[in-house]
Amino acid sequence: MNKRIIITMCITSFILTNLTACVKTPEEKIVTDKKKGSISENIIPASKDPKKLEIPKHCTDTIEKSDGFITIHADYEMNIPEIYNTPVYAYEMKKLSNQELGRLCNYFSKGNKIYRYPKMSKDELKKEQEKIQNFEGRWAKLEAVASTTYWQNSYKQLDKIIAQALDKKETLQYVAPKWETPYQTERDKWDGQSDFYYDTKDKIGLSVRIDKGRNIDPVIRAVNYDTKAGSVTRFLYQEGTYIDEKTIERLEAGSEEDPPEYKSWVEKLKNKISDAPDITEDEARKEAEQVLKDLAVTGMKIQECVRATGSTETESWGMLDGECETEVGYSLYFFRTEGNLTGYETTYSDVYGDSSKIPETVYAPKFGTESIQMIITKNGVKKFRWNNISVKKEKIADNTKLLPFEKIKEKLAQHILYMQISDDGERTKKEGLKFTYEIRDVKLRLGNISAYEDPNSVWLVPMWVFEVDRSWQDKEQVNKESLPYEVTLNAIDGGYIDTE
Repeated sequence: MNKRIIITMCITSFILTNLTACVKTPEEKIVTDKKKGSISENIIPASKDPKKLEIPKHCTDTIEKSDGFITIHADYEMNIPEIYNTPVYAYEMKKLSNQELGRLCNYFSKGNKIYRYPKMSKDELKKEQEKIQNFEGRWAKLEAVASTTYWQNSYKQLDKIIAQALDKKETLQYVAPKWETPYQTERDKWDGQSDFYYDTKDKIGLSVRIDKGRNIDPVIRAVNYDTKAGSVTRFLYQEGTYIDEKTIERLEAGSEEDPPEYKSWVEKLKNKISDAPDITEDEARKEAEQVLKDLAVTGMKIQECVRATGSTETESWGMLDGECETEVGYSLYFFRTEGNLTGYETTYSDVYGDSSKIPETVYAPKFGTESIQMIITKNGVKKFRWNNISVKKEKIADNTKLLPFEKIKEKLAQHILYMQISDDGERTKKEGLKFTYEIRDVKLRLGNISAYEDPNSVWLVPMWVFEVDRSWQDKEQVNKESLPYEVTLNAIDGGYIDTE
């Protein structure tokens, strides 16, 4: 049976006015008190017995709230394993020394020289501009919105970047791998944001390439933890462009109204990734495990393994937009493991509503869950991305009580209601729109929450993850759909975990 939970919200102006009048908006986000809050109140001894969470094998239920203001209908095949001990640990961000950074760089460079990330030439940038203007690759999605003010301003910004670019390629500048002032690539400038660029004079960044004599040499980018800049510690090694099934799923999400050319491009990616890999999944897993062993990374396990495809011969901003030869391998995701639960990194953030305006417990962790992604083909590691590099600080609990699933469902419904009101409550008051939420998947994993009286640390706790599709009917009764997103709830007390 298809997995689905339908959450239907019938919103009328009369009910919404009464509801919002009774709800107080907190001035600041609520965090758990380590001494008086949910963690300490729910600490229990370690046990050999599984927890009694009242998770049905098949969930079928209907919940009504506020005299039918929200109706929740559940019809979902649950696949949650038995859960035993759920310890809680405090983690803090790892600040890499030059020596530690050098070891990472040397591991992936394998004795080849490293040179500073070169600036793009005018010709290189113009080629990217032509692809954007011709709607090639991922840019095919822009065809319907290219005339909007936002994209017109983006095109002008790219014109400025090209005008400031060098007429020809730079001479290679060989360097030792050590922290420098963060470098802003041309793509960083055009995007207006980057995981690896921060506007600071402090030496917390590294952007280099490895001299392998290729048309497109492998890249290494890193950034170090810095409270003033607001950065977290990350490291990336990447050859060319490689994507996986999760990336394609995101590209495909919400594509019903996308141009035919964009849909056709996505189909081509799906066809590429469907080819038989020249490496087995078992071989890829063993190679990935060996990389972690070589780097002395412990406490992390594979949480997911999916197919991947890509090429070392392109770094096009349009993402595999040409006819370059591709290969197929596997993409592996590693997370911290505590008890018999593994960590989780949200794929789609909870984009609807403002969590600072909802009257429920909200956790805003200092940084996200630590993760490593590796893409491996028959030719070796093509991508290694280590996010939120952190270290275990102390144990908070050996084991904790978790809320029964029935209460978690109530918390989910309450959260969706509050976020919907905070998102567009005034409009729904006037128009009486009908919203439908479909839960495509439910997982029980681990996620970071804010640590009490320790702003630079997080606690890794059990976390429910609900993957949600939202649709609604406008006043003409036309069905509308939006991109999927994920709701993440603390499994101990049901509080919302803001992963943004």
